[in-house]
Amino acid sequence: MSRLNSSFNKGLSLAETMLVMTLVMVLMGLMAGLMKEYSEILRTGRSQTARLELVQNALTRMAGEATEASEVTISDAEPFQTLTLKRLNPDPGHQGQRLPNNGIVETSWKPFRPADMINVSYRRDDSERLWRVSSDESLEVARDVSMLKMEKPDEFTLMLKLSTAQGRAVKTLSTRVYLFAVRP
Repeated sequence: MSRLNSSFNKGLSLAETMLVMTLVMVLMGLMAGLMKEYSEILRTGRSQTARLELVQNALTRMAGEATEASEVTISDAEPFQTLTLKRLNPDPGHQGQRLPNNGIVETSWKPFRPADMINVSYRRDDSERLWRVSSDESLEVARDVSMLKMEKPDEFTLMLKLSTAQGRAVKTLSTRVYLFAVRP
C-alpha cells in the first residue's frame, strides 16, 4: 500500500507538463478561432435580419397606401420604376371637410374631391435607397434596396417586389395588393 501512495506523489515530469501545457494552448487557440467565426456569423445574421425587417416594413407601407389609393400609376422611366398613388390626404385638418353634414349622404357628395387628394410616389435611387415622396416631404423608407419591381397584371391587382442584397445573398420579398374596387 505504501508503494502505491508513493507513485501518486511523484507528479508529472517536466516533459509531461510541457506536453500538457502545449495541448491546452492548442485547444484554447482552436476554441478562440471557433468563437470568432461564430460571432461573425451572428453579426451577419443580425444585420441581414435588420435589413429584411426594414424592407418588409417598406413593403407593408407601400401596400397599405396602394390599398387606400384611388389611382395607381407605374412609371417605367429610366433608370428606375416609380409607383405613384393618388390618395386621400390623411391630414386631420381635411377630414371634417370631406365628411357629409349630419351623417346624411347626399347624391351630390363627392368623397374624392381634388382638394382632398395628395400624390405619393415611391422610387429607388442610385444609392439603393427607397424614398416616399409627397408634395410636402421626402422620406427615406428603406436602405440597401437592390431592386424595386412593380407590375399591374389587371385593373384591381398590384404586385410589389423589393430585394435586398448583402454580398452574394439576395433576399426578395413580394406581396400582392388588391386595389380599391370603387374608383372615383
